[in-house]
Amino acid sequence: MVALVGLTACEEMMQPRFKTEPGMMQDAQMWCTNSPEPSRCRGRSGVEHEVCKGVPMEKYASCRFALDQMHGY
Repeated sequence: MVALVGLTACEEMMQPRFKTEPGMMQDAQMWCTNSPEPSRCRGRSGVEHEVCKGVPMEKYASCRFALDQMHGY
């Protein structure tokens, strides 16, 4: 029983942080409005888009967020 409660909590934490908006997977720079530094994001958007375009659509925005955080600050 405890394991099931823990698994449910873990699945809730893995939900995508950002919603993938329509058109976001076609326009590499569209996600950059979510970045704390959009101008820096736009410079890397093509490469980061290539990395994330293979993930399921509902996780694309979260993938971009993760990559953006790796290059931040």
